[in-house]
Amino acid sequence: MMLKTFSKPAIKWTVAAILCATLSAGALVNAVAATATADEVTASKTYVESSTEFEVGNGDVVVSTNKNFNMSFDVIKANKITIDNCGEKQTISLAKGTVEEVLDRTGITLTDNKSVTPSLNTVITDDTNIYVYNAKNIKLTTNGTEMSVKAPEGTVENALNILGYEITDDDILNVDKNAQIEDDMEITLKKYLTTQSKKIPTIFSQASRRYLKTVQTVKKK
Repeated sequence: MMLKTFSKPAIKWTVAAILCATLSAGALVNAVAATATADEVTASKTYVESSTEFEVGNGDVVVSTNKNFNMSFDVIKANKITIDNCGEKQTISLAKGTVEEVLDRTGITLTDNKSVTPSLNTVITDDTNIYVYNAKNIKLTTNGTEMSVKAPEGTVENALNILGYEITDDDILNVDKNAQIEDDMEITLKKYLTTQSKKIPTIFSQASRRYLKTVQTVKKK
């Protein structure tokens, strides 16, 4: 077997390379150790945060928050909700939630012939009024838009008011507002818009309304 020999200069360069490699490895180890130490310091500074909610007897919700072991408390005040269930009225105090959650709390179940307004996913606010009613299927057309809706039993005026259409003396209905709601009833409602001191029916075209508004502006000047 042949042994490879090196000259003195080559040996010097080889030793130098080994020393550089050793120093580099040492630097790498120190860097890793320094990084680990920094991670440990960061971990020790991590804040703990959590919150818990619980409801008290009057419907208020108390929120307790733990921020790095410092406790704080907030109160979400309850909303007063009125429910009209086919003429039977009751109130409930609830800090937050939806119409559906209110019905669940009060044990009210919607059967096929019943409906509710506002819709089930509506978020409750203070003085929210919820109507649960025996429903009749009607066709309602408002200012040219036709839709099928479930209207509550009773008069046309009362039904439209519950559905969110407040009837005024200037509105036009194709049926008597005191007529009783019936299945498959067709109701057409034309609402009037009020512009300054003049009332403009929404059945007018957009161009007509722009013209009237321009005339009023010129007169005002």
